[in-house]
Amino acid sequence: VLFPLLTKLLENISPADVGGMEETRMRASTLLSKHLSPLLSLSTFAALWLTILDFMDKYMHAGSSDLL
Repeated sequence: VLFPLLTKLLENISPADVGGMEETRMRASTLLSKHLSPLLSLSTFAALWLTILDFMDKYMHAGSSDLL
């Protein structure tokens, strides 16, 4: 559920509200980072963490501001 949502946030859903999309990406990243603790014990955490880092990188390069 989470990764399709994060993927959708990479699209400019509303071209007229680019700043709003950047803030939404920032909030999604914050929410994601706040809920990592329970996932640390999973055997697949390393792969999950690499996927999360990939999304963070994409989010940082998707916008034109330094918000994220």
